[in-house]
Amino acid sequence: MSAAILPEIFGGVCYDPQEDRWDYGEGLFEKFLSEVNSFESDIKPIRWKLHEFEKWM
Repeated sequence: MSAAILPEIFGGVCYDPQEDRWDYGEGLFEKFLSEVNSFESDIKPIRWKLHEFEKWM
């Protein structure tokens, strides 16, 4: 998300290495926000692996 702010403000470009794509400034922040919200809503508790803290080493 933070990588989308400067191109949005100054009309630049942003490279997304995860998707291997270049995106342009206008509407970039909203696009990334939409993708983050979509990803977070897709996460199910079963996909998380939690380990209970037992003690400090």
